[in-house]
Amino acid sequence: GKMRLSISGWYHAAAPPVGAQDLASLNQLQTRQDEDAMVFLPLSPPPSPSAEIYPLLAKWVNPTYLKAGAMEQILTRFQEDGSVLLHGFLLPELAQRAATLLRGQDQVDGVGHGVKPAHDVGYVEGTWEPVGPPHKQRYMRLVDGGRAAAAAAAKKVSDEGKDSSSAKVAAFLTSLRDELFGSAAFAQYLARLTGVEPTAVSTEARRFRPGLDYTLAHYGILTKDPRLDASLSFVDDGRKGRKTAWDSGDVGGFGCYIKAEEGNDGAEAAESYRRQAHDQEEEEDVLSVFAAQNALSLVLRQTQAMRFVKYVSAPAPGSRWDVIS
Repeated sequence: GKMRLSISGWYHAAAPPVGAQDLASLNQLQTRQDEDAMVFLPLSPPPSPSAEIYPLLAKWVNPTYLKAGAMEQILTRFQEDGSVLLHGFLLPELAQRAATLLRGQDQVDGVGHGVKPAHDVGYVEGTWEPVGPPHKQRYMRLVDGGRAAAAAAAKKVSDEGKDSSSAKVAAFLTSLRDELFGSAAFAQYLARLTGVEPTAVSTEARRFRPGLDYTLAHYGILTKDPRLDASLSFVDDGRKGRKTAWDSGDVGGFGCYIKAEEGNDGAEAAESYRRQAHDQEEEEDVLSVFAAQNALSLVLRQTQAMRFVKYVSAPAPGSRWDVIS
């Protein structure tokens, strides 16, 4: 029952502009190129698979998930379902630090709780950059080399006597992205949990701002080979009602996987505009992973699966932050 405003136009010329077909939005949504064009870094030789304790992992990961028995249980669950969600993944002290930093940044930026922010909120030159195009996606990405940029930003704001919350957030997420998610030890750990042996990795730290950000399902997401998706999410769910809002999916921010139609006619991409059923028993080809604080999602994405992050609406308690590989 909701109205949608559409804006369209026509080219009036004897011939279409050069490259017009390649630049058409629908054609871009149907082209399978984006993820296969991503830069994947080869992994150095990982530690011995028989090692039970990884020193690097122990600096980050809740010890519950480093126990041999727990890893075997997770592996069994993953092989049965093709996905698993691990709550409380980081060490409690790191999770608390993340919650404090990220909630504080949302407060500084004045986003969430029904506020419609400016499109450039959260943009920091050399540290956070917007990602588009908007007919496919919109969110903020922590740039490569974010550690150096964050250090420079911290010094600048310190010299100017300003709040350095953005620099602290960038430094924390850069460490998490590069030291943990980009490491051979973490790749070997994921192999223990899933039975999938990663050979290369591409990492990213993202922010989905309330009232602004999303990604859409489109054929550029499809890949030639199955991919193991790892996503560690952070949301503000610390007060009454906030966790319920995220769990319901009503404010968006959840990750969703849907099966692409064989016809490649763009119809399935359009489905990303509406919320899919979150119960796999209700819809066989849909998997939704709701945004949660300090939760690691592992999904084996098949070649015909498209993924997206549902638009985070303005009433959301805050941003969805994540680190993915």
